[in-house]
Amino acid sequence: MSLYINYFKLRLVSFIQYRVAAIAGMTTQFFWGIMLIFIYVAFYTYGDNDAGISLSQVITYTWLHQAFYSLLTVRLNDNEISDAIRSGDVAYEIIRPYNLYFWWYIKTLAKRVCSGVLRVLPVIVLSFISF
Repeated sequence: MSLYINYFKLRLVSFIQYRVAAIAGMTTQFFWGIMLIFIYVAFYTYGDNDAGISLSQVITYTWLHQAFYSLLTVRLNDNEISDAIRSGDVAYEIIRPYNLYFWWYIKTLAKRVCSGVLRVLPVIVLSFISF
């Protein structure tokens, strides 16, 4: 089990090293969140207010959606795993003395946790500041 924990830590540190990608991801989350809020404000200002949900609740929901998007998205691909399967290198991975499925699971988990932490915390802080 310590093998998997150490691998998780290693992958987490390697994903955190891409700070520019993290900043770009945060910027994208803020941009889309603000854009969606502007759209909802326009709908609530100039449309019918029969939505059954207040504008402040919609804004809160939008920030929560933007914060947890990286954790809940299904389309997160791992190109290294796909390339190993396509090239046949997965055969070398299978003969190693660890559970390959759990190894890939730990790798994907580290990627999701890293992207989640780097995007959840700033968006949540910004949303609390804006209210």
